[in-house]
Amino acid sequence: MPVYRNDNSNTVIVDGIKFEPGEEVEVSYYIHYPGITLVSDSSPKSKIIASGSVSITADNTHTVTPDVNQNDVLEIEIICESGTVDVYYNSTSTTGVRLESYEKFKDEVLAKNINSIVISAVSDSDVRYVISRKVVT
Repeated sequence: MPVYRNDNSNTVIVDGIKFEPGEEVEVSYYIHYPGITLVSDSSPKSKIIASGSVSITADNTHTVTPDVNQNDVLEIEIICESGTVDVYYNSTSTTGVRLESYEKFKDEVLAKNINSIVISAVSDSDVRYVISRKVVT
């Protein structure tokens, strides 16, 4: 993960992350801001957090719980290869998105806003998903 130092004489807040003067802060993505200097970077080569292909029978669910830093921006892609599924963030009591065969759902969301992604089969379905950390350069 990149580590930045605040070279300013005052406190700076970038994307909700507070930097005190002289403080070094590890963040989960690259930032560009006057007086904020990159001091080290141990970012992983792969930004994929979770991926898979699942077959879900009607009236059943598959839940993906990505292990992420709450400040991460996630790129989510779900493809319904056959059948019909509803995709929800956090639980099936939230508003979902319906995908029919060969439809794709793509979204970008702050990790702190979701704990899990629930894929609920309306009919027997085959689904692929990829969740990745957005790298901002």
